[in-house]
Amino acid sequence: MVLGLCGKYVCPRCGRETKFLVEGLCPRCYAEVKGPELIPNVVEAEVCKYCGSVKLGFKWVQTEGGFKSVIKKSYRK
Repeated sequence: MVLGLCGKYVCPRCGRETKFLVEGLCPRCYAEVKGPELIPNVVEAEVCKYCGSVKLGFKWVQTEGGFKSVIKKSYRK
């Protein structure tokens, strides 16, 4: 697991920076290697009850679309 310059992780397979890794790969490579049917149906995350920010790794990320938009964006990259 490699941490990039901006505090993001770097996927060892494709070199893409990502906010988190799934079993050591970025979400896109994980889906390619394991197949989209293996992406978990349930994702556990910490969500701030006051502002709706989502905790990714050690950082809180504020989004306009909430938790679902964070998950959708990270799997599209």
